[in-house]
Parts: sequence; C-alpha cells; structure tokens
Amino acid sequence: MLSLLNEKFMPAALPEVCVSRRRLLNLFHKAAQGRFTYVGAPAGSGKTVSALLWLAACGRQAVWIGLDAYDNAPSVFYKQLATGIYSTQPENANMRSILTDPAFSSSPVEHTVYLLSELTPNDRLYALALDDIHLITNQEIIKSLPAVLRRLPYSFVVLLLSRNRLPEEYRELIKDEKNQVIDGGELRFSQEEIRQYFNSLGRSLSPEEARFAQLITGGWAIGVTAIAKSGNIELGQAGYGFERYLKEHLWEKWDEGLREFMLKTSVVDEMTEELARALTGRQDSGAVLQELCAQNSFISRTGGGVYRYHHLFLEFLRGMAKGRGRETAALNRIAAEYYLAAGQYLTARRYAVKSGDIQVVMQMIYRFTQYTNPSLDEYVAFSRVFNKDELTEEVCERYPFLYTTHLYVAYLSGNAKRMEYYLDKLYRHLDLIAKEFPQFLEMVILEITLDHRTPFSRQIEKFSALPPITYRNESQQGASITLQMPFLHRSNRDYYELADEKIMAKLSETFAKLLREHFKITRPCLAAGFLLEKNRLEEALTFALEAKEMTGEIQSPEFIFAAHMHLAAVYYAMGEEELLKEVFQETETRIEAAGAHYLGKNFLAYKTRLRLWNGDKSAAGEWLKNYFVTQREQIPLYKVFQYFTTARAYMVLDQPEKALEVLRKLRQLAEDFRRPLDIAEARMLEACLEWAAGSRREAAATLEEVLLTMQPHGFIRIVADEGSAVTPVLKRVLAKVNQEGYRGGLTRAYVTEVLLAAHGVSKLHQGVTANMVKSRKPVKLSRQQRHMIGLLAQGYKNSKIAEISGLAVPTVKGHLMLAYEKLGVNNAMDAVLKARELGIIE
Repeated sequence: MLSLLNEKFMPAALPEVCVSRRRLLNLFHKAAQGRFTYVGAPAGSGKTVSALLWLAACGRQAVWIGLDAYDNAPSVFYKQLATGIYSTQPENANMRSILTDPAFSSSPVEHTVYLLSELTPNDRLYALALDDIHLITNQEIIKSLPAVLRRLPYSFVVLLLSRNRLPEEYRELIKDEKNQVIDGGELRFSQEEIRQYFNSLGRSLSPEEARFAQLITGGWAIGVTAIAKSGNIELGQAGYGFERYLKEHLWEKWDEGLREFMLKTSVVDEMTEELARALTGRQDSGAVLQELCAQNSFISRTGGGVYRYHHLFLEFLRGMAKGRGRETAALNRIAAEYYLAAGQYLTARRYAVKSGDIQVVMQMIYRFTQYTNPSLDEYVAFSRVFNKDELTEEVCERYPFLYTTHLYVAYLSGNAKRMEYYLDKLYRHLDLIAKEFPQFLEMVILEITLDHRTPFSRQIEKFSALPPITYRNESQQGASITLQMPFLHRSNRDYYELADEKIMAKLSETFAKLLREHFKITRPCLAAGFLLEKNRLEEALTFALEAKEMTGEIQSPEFIFAAHMHLAAVYYAMGEEELLKEVFQETETRIEAAGAHYLGKNFLAYKTRLRLWNGDKSAAGEWLKNYFVTQREQIPLYKVFQYFTTARAYMVLDQPEKALEVLRKLRQLAEDFRRPLDIAEARMLEACLEWAAGSRREAAATLEEVLLTMQPHGFIRIVADEGSAVTPVLKRVLAKVNQEGYRGGLTRAYVTEVLLAAHGVSKLHQGVTANMVKSRKPVKLSRQQRHMIGLLAQGYKNSKIAEISGLAVPTVKGHLMLAYEKLGVNNAMDAVLKARELGIIE
C-alpha cells in the first residue's frame, strides 16, 4: 500500500528526448522563490512538460496530482490532495489515521489541515503540482484552497497549472505576479529553441525552416513535437494547419497495427495496461504503451500505472475513429465491465450508457443504486458532468428511466424549471417504463412524488391509478427521502398538507409502501414537527419521544438524525437546556457510530442557529468562515437549511444587505418549489430586517402576509421563534387587527397567540437583530417629547398631560406619536419601558 501511494502521486516520466529550455527553467526557479507558481496557458502549450523539466532540475521530491472534472467536489478533491501529501511520508501513522478516518469526507478541509499539522519535520524539499486546476470550479474548494495551501511547510513549493488566467481567488497566494505567474507567451518555443529541439533528435534546421516551424505551430509544444516527429518541414505552407500536418506526416506513417491500437484505446479517457489489453486484445499492450511514452507520442504515464493521451491528441484520435465510421459500442461495454469489476461504479456508469447495451445499462443502474454514496455534494458534482457528456436526449429517449438522473440533479441543484421538464418526460414514458423496464418503476414513482406542482393530497388520490409497482427487497436510501435535513416535515418536500390528520391517514394506504420500514418513524416525526409548529409542546414531545424510541429499530442515519432533531427542537422550545444537551451528545454519538459524518453540516447549522437566536456574534463569524458556506447564484435545495443559518448570521453581524440577498434567493427557491414554510421563514426574516432598518410600515405589511398564509394551518413557532426580533412587528400587526373596521383576514386570537409565544421567547434570547438595533443611531427625543413620556411614566392620561403642559390634546397626541416612532413602539406602556431602558427618563 505504501509503495503504491508513493508511486501514484509521482509525476509522469519525461520523454526520452526533450530540450532543456534554460530560459524557461530560470523562470520557474525565480517563481518558486515565492513558494507559489501559477502557470496559465492554453491546451497544448507545454505546461506539463515544462513543469516536469523544472521538477527534474530542481531536486525536490514531487507530488503530482492530475485533476479532472470529476474531482470537482470538496471530499474528492481534498482526499486526493491529502493522499498526495501523505505519499511524502507514508510511514507516518498519524497522517494515515486521518486519511482513513470515515469522517474525512464530511469535513475534508478540516481533516486535510489536521493531516498537514502531522507532517514530521525533515531536511527534504518538496514540490506539489496541481495540474488542470481550471477544472475545479466548486466555490467551496476555491474558497478554502488558498488557506489550506498556506499551511504547507516552507519546505513545499506549489505549482498550479491551468488553461485560464490567474483567477481573483488565488491572487492572495501570489505576492509578485510579475515573477510568480508564467503565461502562454513565456511557454512558446522560440525559433532557437525549436532548432535546439530538432538538434536533440539528430536533425538540424535552417533558420528559415525554424521560422516556418514556429509559424505553423504558433510555438506551442504539441505542434513542435508533432513536426519534429514527422521529420518533414514543407516551407511555404503557412495555412497548412497542425491537425492536417499531424495526419499527413505522422499518423499516416505509423503502421496499421499501431494506429488500430490507438483508435481502440482512445475510447477511454485513461487506461491501465490491463484495460488496454481488454480493449485491443493485444497481450503486448504494456510494451506498446511504454514505447509510446518513450517516443513522446502524445501519451504520458502517471503514477500507479495509468496512461493518458494528451487531450488534444485524444480529440484527434476520436475524430479519426469517427471519420472511419468506427463502432465503439463494444469497446465501451468492455470498459464498463472493467470498471464494474473494479468497483468503480461512477466511472462504469459513463461507459455503460455509451455502450448502448441495455443489459449492461441495467446492470450498471442496479449496481449504482446499491452503491452507498452519502455525499450529495459528490453526487451532484459527478452527475452534472456525466449528464452533460453522456446522458443525451437521444440516450434517454431509448432508456427513459434514465431521465430520473437528470431530474434528481435538477432537483438537488434547485432548478425547478429543468426538474419540471424531466418530470413531464417521465409522465410521458410512464407506461413504457412499466412495460419494458418494470424494475425501475419504483424509483421513477419515488421521484414523481417530488413534483411540487401537484399537491401531495392529490398525489395520494392518484396513487391507485399508477401502473402496478414491483417493489424491491432492498431498502430505499434515506437521503432520497429526507435530503439529510433536520426536520421531516420540511425535507425533500414541504409536507404542510399532512398537518391535516385526514390526509395523513391516507398516506399509510399509498406512499407508505415506498417508504417501507421508514414509514413507521416518519409518522411520529411529522406529527412532532407539525405540533411544534402549532406550539402544542407537550403533545409534540410525546411524538418526538416516540420517534426517538424507534431509532433503535432502523438503520438509516438520516431518519435517526431527523428523529433526534425533532426532539431537540421541542426541548429547546420548552427551555429544557440540560435535556437539549443530552440529545445533542447522543446525536453526535449516533452519527459517529454510523459513520454518517455527512450529516454534520446540517447538525452544525442547527446548533449555530440556536446561538444566533441569542445574537451571538462569534457564532455568526465562525459559521461564515466555514468553507462550505459560500455565495451562490442558485441555492441548492438540499442546502436550504444551511442558507437560512447564513442569512441569520449576516443579521447578527449587522450586514442587512447580505442577509437580504440570501433571503430573496431562498424565497425565490421556495416559491419555485411550492414550499410555503420556507417562504414564510424568508419573508418573516425580511420583516425583521425592515423593522430594524426603521421601515415599520413595510415590516408590518410583510409580516401580515406571512401570518395570513400560516393562520389556516395554525402554525405559530416559525414566527414566534425569532423572539425579540419579531415581537415589535407582531405588536404593530395586532394593533392593526384590533382597529375598528379591520377586514384583512387575520384573527385577533391567532395573532395574539403568536405574539404571546414570541414574547415568551424574547425573555430568554436577544434575537438575531439585537446587534442591528444597537448599532443604529441613539434615539433622540425633543424636549417636549421627553416631557410627555415622563408624564406618561407618572401614570397621567392624555387629557391630564394636556392640562399640565398647557397644550391641546391633539398636540399632545402628535408629540407622543412621534416619540413612539423614534422609540420603535406603538403604545404608552412600551414607550415608557423603552425610554427607561435607553436612559431617556428615570
């Protein structure tokens, strides 16, 4: 294992023949003095070979990590990075234990940092190269990577190789852009370097031939290599083109056996000797690959015995195969079976679909559904690339159950329009799927239940009209039902309709079959959630305890987590701090025991939310520093709970503009997916922001809208839990409801109940806008306004105040109304209390 680790992250071997390019090596030497070097240049410019030349010359132990689009998830990327660092000290037991920790995937940044701290000091010098870093676009990686790389010991230098210019996010690593950034212009071969390269091959070039070679290739390394290998310089063919030159002067000179070998192996993105033998039928595949590498024939060997064609040459080979009308289905099937046997199900999935063989596709889907991959981040990152490249409309029309993959990625990503498009595709093919692919009908129906356009009550009614379902023996993955959310009634759907017990009763006769053993725990969790929303705490506690008791009977970490979170929420609402701590401790223990560390982000989001409700600035700062807390144009649906925590963190830190931006995106997402509780939460927090900013009328109008949508269901806690932040807004709404002639639809009883619950919370916690209110300008009352409030404090009514002050009663009322507005209250009692709190009166 240790030797494999050392070999895997070694850089590719240099070709047997190459030119040293002293000028370029000096640039790399100079850049390395700043520890971080960024090489940004187009494909085929020679980034890799130039970096390899410098690594060979500098004497440092190299760790080379070649990245691809499937590494674009934090858990995958940092596992590669950490393994590469570990390969420098494979005997380090502490590093190995961190790398193999099951929790690594749930907190990859933190574990990578821990691993770096365990590096044993020595006298060696190292170089870490991240090749094709431009393929890493995940904002969580981009946000965290500079901080992680800066933690490397000074014995490390870092090379970032990319096709793009230096991005803004990595500028913090580059102190001297002039010296630490190497661009395409500096990588181009000069005419003299071209002549030197030809000389190393035993052939001299005239100045005119060197000039022409540079002209036709642009000085790019891959073009220079192709012309050098062809051994043919035809002057006067300025418009000739590199691809044509490659075909006529190199490709056509190779024997047919070699060309056949290349065409067959170009089906895959990378290969081992074993896979090459399977694809070509040639037992000497290893020798052929090694010879191609030695000749610099646009192929390289990475650590671990994996071979890759240069991507431009790979495109050329695939173009040649297509031009010859080559059928690749059988080769793709061989590749799919190879990766299936190796247990690499994600990779196997790509080639199975390309094979067009329905038996292989079905085998792949079956294996993939049994593959436990708890990280939704990884699933989305991989599937986006897979869907774009492999799951074309044509493929899905042949095998319509594959639309489920497109649908689920659109759903997780928060793209309601695309999700609706694929739902309609499934509806159109439902009978065909039931007839020809019945083993996938259960999965299809499960995804159809996510259709937010159809009320869940209506879906229950329509269940009996669905094609007969053959239920599998295997359990459904909990993640497909809960989205790993803390509360089931607001998980993969907003199940607000099930607060109606009549609708809930019908569920056991229909969709309960899809939930299987999970339905038993689903019922008490949903009941606890809805009763808590209605502020019926004792009843909610009964069901939450029942759900928790059931966690010993099920295996799904997601449902166990949800059951614990429902109980925690009830204890928090009841003020049972010690019992809350016990639930938290047990939750952590159960997560650890199940190896379900991927639940940690939502668990942390909930614990942080409780601290934010008390205006805890340190909690807000800690939350926003997490690498997985990023700004996105489109909020993923499975991260909704985390983004509500982010919005509250901005409110606590008195950053209302940022909070409002997040809330508006959350509201839009909730509206797109018909999630009324999420809409209510977002709008309610907007009302709190409006009030804190002094927009009292707007705040009351916003909250009134929220209350009107929640009143029919009797939901209280979603508003009341904000305590001090929402209490003054509720008072203003209640004052409006109490006005004679109010026809707005809210009942006095409901608003009063919400206000009383919020007032109870406000006695315990400061609220998320506490720091915003304190940061506003001091309240300044005029002499007359201060005098009026002072008389109010002595118990005088308006008529007596008018008599004492010698003012008319309307004038007294006018002074008091202005004072109320400045104090942020709407009645005499609150005005006196607030004025005393602010020291305006004694």
